[in-house]
Amino acid sequence: MGSFTPNVATVTLPANLQTVQGLNQISQTITQNADAVLAGPASDANLPSAMSATNPMTVAVQGDFYLGTTVSAGYGLLLVTGTFTYDTGANWNGIVLVIGKGKMNQFTQNIAGGSFNGAVLIAQTLDSSGNLLTGPNPGPATFNDSPSSGSVGRGFIYNCGWIQQAQAPLTYKVLSFHEIPQ
Repeated sequence: MGSFTPNVATVTLPANLQTVQGLNQISQTITQNADAVLAGPASDANLPSAMSATNPMTVAVQGDFYLGTTVSAGYGLLLVTGTFTYDTGANWNGIVLVIGKGKMNQFTQNIAGGSFNGAVLIAQTLDSSGNLLTGPNPGPATFNDSPSSGSVGRGFIYNCGWIQQAQAPLTYKVLSFHEIPQ
């Protein structure tokens, strides 16, 4: 992944992203294959230091996560199973999945310039006790982007390039080859 020119294209959610079981399976798969798994509550100060525009990473946060301005930007795929709170000056380039509690809230610090470049998916798959919902459909997700008086706005820039990159199959490079005589 690198940087992409912002663009818009229709994205149809696959069937597995439309059910509690499917979303739970995706969440588990991402966590098992993540570059970093953080126990919540966690913050941007806990993000891997090797993460950069040239080295995007998959980060799974098991619990609540606060994205502030400790790092200049996050890059890659971010999964949060608890409440995801972000600062108005925070930046993320890639995909943000808030699957579990299904809550995303803005925290206003009166810092301008923050943005999300890519895509955000919010889905409630857990009840208030932290148990998986029993029905096939996710519960009501919460997105609170209402800044308090005197605060500054932020940007959400949808970019299907990040989605296409996240959906791309893994590619392998042959480093060595040895043929066994028969």
